[in-house]
Amino acid sequence: MSLFDLIASGLASGNSRGNAAQSDGGGTTDCTSQVWGGISLSEAKALHQKSLETRLAFKNLWMLEVVSSPLGGDFTETFNLFAHNVEFTPITLAGDKVNIGAAVMDTITSAQPIELSVTTRDDEQGTLRRWFDAHASAVANSDGTIGYPADYAISIKITHAFITTDSNKGGFEDKGRYRPGTLNVSLSREEQNAELLTMTFIQLDTFMAWQ
Repeated sequence: MSLFDLIASGLASGNSRGNAAQSDGGGTTDCTSQVWGGISLSEAKALHQKSLETRLAFKNLWMLEVVSSPLGGDFTETFNLFAHNVEFTPITLAGDKVNIGAAVMDTITSAQPIELSVTTRDDEQGTLRRWFDAHASAVANSDGTIGYPADYAISIKITHAFITTDSNKGGFEDKGRYRPGTLNVSLSREEQNAELLTMTFIQLDTFMAWQ
């Protein structure tokens, strides 16, 4: 017998005694129905069983796919090894309100580009730091010129709820083409922890394909 059955049987037993005590007026009150929000015990059990069978997406289960050509190639394995956190707002729709007499009309003006933040560790050789520096240098050259997107564009895909390609069973995917934005480094002799890098990536033209 499951925990749900034990709780239900206890409530049903208590409700039966309560119903008997309240039946002197010729009618009874369905307390079990009140306990389960106005539905029958069998319906409540079916909903509970469905919730148990539903596989939830957990925020600590995700994987990255990071590819850039010609600078870095496929850096997927390295990012999945070192990445700690990913934060972004995948949808931002900007608009204005326009007064038409006493009414208000909503007008959409643009879809905002995505800013993706990835916090990672790094190895002693600074592999990820060198990777990001190389892409940043391709964006803004030392001679003051601006590079071509084909030289520094980074394809990033985030798969939710799964951590390997083989285990992926249709997880939701956020994907886009990005350029380097900012790199934040924090060092402290007060803590003996792994160095963390916080990289931000800015979405390129929103109409560009992922790869």
